[in-house]
Amino acid sequence: MRPTTDITEDMFSQAQAFGEAVLNDTYDRFRKDKRTRFERIYVGKLGEMVVSKYLVHLDIEHDTTTMFEVFEGVENADPFDFAVPSTEETIDVKTAYRPNHSRIMVPCGPTGQWHQMPKDYYVGVKL
Repeated sequence: MRPTTDITEDMFSQAQAFGEAVLNDTYDRFRKDKRTRFERIYVGKLGEMVVSKYLVHLDIEHDTTTMFEVFEGVENADPFDFAVPSTEETIDVKTAYRPNHSRIMVPCGPTGQWHQMPKDYYVGVKL
């Protein structure tokens, strides 16, 4: 059985507000139109909030202080989505939302996340 959690109206609203606020300030690494970029930012943030809620449910302390921070520019990306202070382990969330999304993708070429900023855990979320 896969773990599940409810998404609240407040979570939807926070993710939407974040997406709208940062759309023009974040690097467009996939060169997509604004609608697609907003969708990815919105869904990614919603996935992070779902994982955070689930970690709370499991009594796993994690740092969310940068969850709504904007990382502007090409080279300035968030180093991880969450850190677990007691172990110093890092977590990165990958969110799938379309019917054909069945796997998480972690960029792993020589300049990809797997090599440049590896995390201790990658969590896949399907909304």
